[in-house]
Amino acid sequence: MAVAALLALLLATPAHGAGPTVGAENFQEVVMDSEDVWMLEFYSEMCGSCLEFAPTWEKIKESDVGRKLRTAKVNIDHAEGIKLAVDLGVLDGGLPAIRLFSNEYDVNIDPPILRSLSDDVSYDSVYRTLSQAVRGFEVGENGFYRKTTIA
Repeated sequence: MAVAALLALLLATPAHGAGPTVGAENFQEVVMDSEDVWMLEFYSEMCGSCLEFAPTWEKIKESDVGRKLRTAKVNIDHAEGIKLAVDLGVLDGGLPAIRLFSNEYDVNIDPPILRSLSDDVSYDSVYRTLSQAVRGFEVGENGFYRKTTIA
């Protein structure tokens, strides 16, 4: 009985911290039309690996690099989240997945930061990969990294 109650609590409580909800219906407006660089985590509340990764995600968001990125989560348990993940090809590598959206015109240019737990998901490894990915971005007046423009 205690295990069932704990499982119900875990499933009823969002696995990750608050942030904007991003899905297929608002991805263009929220992420792509923004002048800021976005880091999205694609996850499922029923995914054990995603739950395992949650503390690393929170540390990355609070790091010196993470604080200069707009962050959001895409819950693939919801129709709009799974549609976006499929449209972007995110599920090809499994969950959790982190994608950085740093270009105004072509989302295919932006490399995945984390494809799945088959990657090294330690804080140090994810931080190092993210730091390399944002190298060269300028920080705007609002304190966030600015997107680049393809000529």
